[in-house]
Amino acid sequence: MPAETEWEPPADFLEKCGARLNAMFQKEFEQRLAEKKDNLPVRNAVHNIQRKLTKDDKNVEALVKDLTEKSRRKGKSPLEDSAQLKPLTTYVPTFHYNWTWNTKTNDGEVRAAVDPTTGNMSFSIFSGQDSGTASSRVMLGTYIRPAVGKTWIQVFANPSYTQNNWAHQWLSDSSTHGRMGIKIEEFNAANAAPVRTVVDKISSLWNTEDGDFSAANSAYPLNVMAPVTSTNFYVVWVWAGGDCDGDGWSTFWGSSAGAWARITVPSMTINTY
Repeated sequence: MPAETEWEPPADFLEKCGARLNAMFQKEFEQRLAEKKDNLPVRNAVHNIQRKLTKDDKNVEALVKDLTEKSRRKGKSPLEDSAQLKPLTTYVPTFHYNWTWNTKTNDGEVRAAVDPTTGNMSFSIFSGQDSGTASSRVMLGTYIRPAVGKTWIQVFANPSYTQNNWAHQWLSDSSTHGRMGIKIEEFNAANAAPVRTVVDKISSLWNTEDGDFSAANSAYPLNVMAPVTSTNFYVVWVWAGGDCDGDGWSTFWGSSAGAWARITVPSMTINTY
């Protein structure tokens, strides 16, 4: 949806917006790593006792070998095609902007793609066969500057998605999480300086520590309301993303995790009141 007036944002504002988003997502990522590090000594103490009991057990060795190969297949295959966007619907797009953010550690792998002309987004994440983490965010957005007297905006979007997520582990830890939401960022109309995050509504799509799961939804409901002012402008994002981590594989223990998702946002409606 275009702005209600003929006004348009400054040409360089998207860079400022992107820098703000990158900083937010990076902070979240670092917090997750710090939490994992804090919990690691206790978890390792328990795992080390179990590992000593099963060391040199041929049945365990065969089990871990099977899980390692399963992890390799799951991790490599989706990464090759999940970023290839295939239009699922035809419509007049309402998006002016797109953004991606990705990060990883060690052996982690991540891919992402967004097409604002089709409303399609996709990402894939894999912790790797050795210890690693991976995180991705994909986003589609538009801007609005409310007319004088308008004090509220209401945003609707009904994205469809398909996803597969998995976490394999034996005497080790792995996890993957997926989310989708609407984010509204406020900017000063005079200089495009960031003001605040007005809305950050997040819905969980998956949360897995062990197992293999798939899901699909043809119209996932997203909607928010927020107070606004005509002296500033607002960027409204529909976004999705995922995180995963694993400790890698050895002969008698190990873990890994990953996920892929394809999302189509056919439209986004913004009403002002």
